[in-house]
Amino acid sequence: MEQSYLSQLEKQYKRYLQNLVEGKNFETIILRGGKNKPNTTVELHDQIVLFQKNEKRDGRLGWTIQWEDWFSKRLGQQKWPSQINIGAEDDLLFLIGKKKHSDEFKVLLASLLQWQPNLQPLLLLRPELIHEHKNDWAQIIAVVDYLLINETTDLFIRSIPVPAHTKFIQQKKTLLLAILKTLKPERFSAEHTELETALGIKRKPHLFLMRLLDQALSNKHFSGIEYFAIPPDHLSRQNWGIQQVIFVENETNLYLLPAISGTLAIFSSGKALHLLKDISFFHTVTIYYWGDLDEEGFKMLHDIRGYYPDVRSLFMDKRTIDFHKEELHLQPYAYKKYSLGHLTHVEQEAYELLTGCNGRIEQERLRQDYVMEQLNAV
Repeated sequence: MEQSYLSQLEKQYKRYLQNLVEGKNFETIILRGGKNKPNTTVELHDQIVLFQKNEKRDGRLGWTIQWEDWFSKRLGQQKWPSQINIGAEDDLLFLIGKKKHSDEFKVLLASLLQWQPNLQPLLLLRPELIHEHKNDWAQIIAVVDYLLINETTDLFIRSIPVPAHTKFIQQKKTLLLAILKTLKPERFSAEHTELETALGIKRKPHLFLMRLLDQALSNKHFSGIEYFAIPPDHLSRQNWGIQQVIFVENETNLYLLPAISGTLAIFSSGKALHLLKDISFFHTVTIYYWGDLDEEGFKMLHDIRGYYPDVRSLFMDKRTIDFHKEELHLQPYAYKKYSLGHLTHVEQEAYELLTGCNGRIEQERLRQDYVMEQLNAV
């Protein structure tokens, strides 16, 4: 029972901290007395001892007990706590062991409000932030001061020149955004959910790994370099004389492709495929897609056809499944059975075959002699 009361006081501590932020005097905390009364004299004695253990008396800090008369058929006329009162700040801090924490909180609070009085609403809502970041406030203040008065649109998040290590802003960006919204709501909108968006800074680009399958084009445009990685917006500017593009869902298959004239192969990184949806020159070339023979592979084929309707698939048919039956394995999860309207009849047949047995064949499990034979035929 003693622990139950102390736990209630722990929950009241946040309200105490909020009062400090608001500059309010300590508010007396009132807890109800024990609801479940004892059934035996031994239980009664033990519980009364626990109540009195933390009672404020003889100059000792603690709570004040209000007693009530209680009659029990089994125990007769007794006294029982009807109410527990904590009437002073020192009593609360003593009972829950928060004196050191409170002293540190007050020092940090005074420093923060002296720096930015308008920070009060955020600290009132989340007073726990003060102590959570107690060792970092000097750097946080320096970063916020810089962001409030400097333009950052030409910078990456880790290249902002502040007196903190390069990971600091990345690690504290949730708190930094909350502070900026509180201090400058007219500049940092409540709708912003990411610091990068609020600051308008550059984002780390997604680099797509690519391979030119035409050595002549590689020699002409890249001094013989066959493998390279670039962001999608740079890909839009190419003038390499590409006639065909092959998307492969798994990186390994990028290295298994043979030399093919006028062809660029791109590791489409699975879920990153949507970043390639606005490449203008893709509308002027023949595009092939080679994905895993599973639900996600066919889902991505369906999605890319939404961007480029004339995409042709490679090895995503019943013939390939039948040839590699020994490599057919169960998926670790059940098919969701998407409605994939952009699949051809041949692809839909393969998809339904795999759906029926909850099976999959990874790209890497196709035989290379089969792959070479089919690519040559295409």
